[in-house]
Amino acid sequence: MKKYFATGQDYRQFARLFLDENIQDVKYKAKYDEPQNKGKTFFQTYLLVIPENSRMYDLWQIFMFAAYLVEFVLVPYTLASSKGIDKMLCMSTDNVALRKTDQEMAGCATFWYLEIIIDIMHICNMLLIFVTAIKGDIGPISSWKLIACSYISSMFFLVDILATFPMIFYGYWDHGNNNYVFWLYWLKVLRAYELVRVNQVVHRFINKMLGYKFCRKMTLNKIEFCITQLIKVSLIMHCLSCGWITIGEKEKDSWINNAKSTIPQGSSETTKYITSLYWVVTTLTTVGYGDVLGYTTTEYSYTLFVELVSVLFFSFVMGSINEIFMDNNKEADFSDAKLESVDVWLVKLDNSRMSK
Repeated sequence: MKKYFATGQDYRQFARLFLDENIQDVKYKAKYDEPQNKGKTFFQTYLLVIPENSRMYDLWQIFMFAAYLVEFVLVPYTLASSKGIDKMLCMSTDNVALRKTDQEMAGCATFWYLEIIIDIMHICNMLLIFVTAIKGDIGPISSWKLIACSYISSMFFLVDILATFPMIFYGYWDHGNNNYVFWLYWLKVLRAYELVRVNQVVHRFINKMLGYKFCRKMTLNKIEFCITQLIKVSLIMHCLSCGWITIGEKEKDSWINNAKSTIPQGSSETTKYITSLYWVVTTLTTVGYGDVLGYTTTEYSYTLFVELVSVLFFSFVMGSINEIFMDNNKEADFSDAKLESVDVWLVKLDNSRMSK
């Protein structure tokens, strides 16, 4: 620059030379980057899914979130209720004695096809995981070998294999040994581990809301915490309700079969479940109205167990509420400290101006 302006050269000539140099640099960079673009594999070019850039991936995560919640409700109830097992077995057997009426067969088909659809969704999700980039220290990892090794070495892969493929390849199509189907169905209990994935989906969509101006990070963290804790508490109450139904149907003089019971004889499955859930909620909250109670030793033992759980449950709920309010206090203290430091800085600035 000094050479051109010192000799009286026109600045336009210097600008042209500068522009030509930039163009040459761009061409050089394009030539340098060309081998890297050509070096991409077919997998990285056409199959790789980047979660941050795919709306279809977000839509699929919503469907899987719904499938997880349905499984959390369906599997414990099917194992707990005697008719839940019958609905599963009556579709997979040729034994006429186990066949139901047309209305009952329609109910069996609903459970049957719902289970198959959810298992197929899990298989599709496994294939999607193999082509989805994972987070790295610098950026997304797009190597198929690293993605596959990361998934296969995780607990999720073992749970997906054991909870899906035995029923898909044998359980749904078994026409002989019904007890074998029952024990294969127990493998679906392993999907309780997928509660981790539910938390990940909630965390993913909560973080997407950070881009909006009206959403504060602390507020979104509290919303995420409340949603995840609500799912956990609901799952605990549902499992305890299913256990109470199991005891009531297996015991002879139970809360379902006893003449003094408030639930009428021959009640529907819906009535039994709502009554059982009502008993669990009143026991966990230490209310205990006494209108639904046990009559056998097994029921007394289960009631003691639920009461012990209620102590932990109450402590957990109170601790969660306390944590939310403590976060509010910390956030308020932090903002007050920042405002106080700003006030001090403004006072010092005013004093410095007055001194001048």
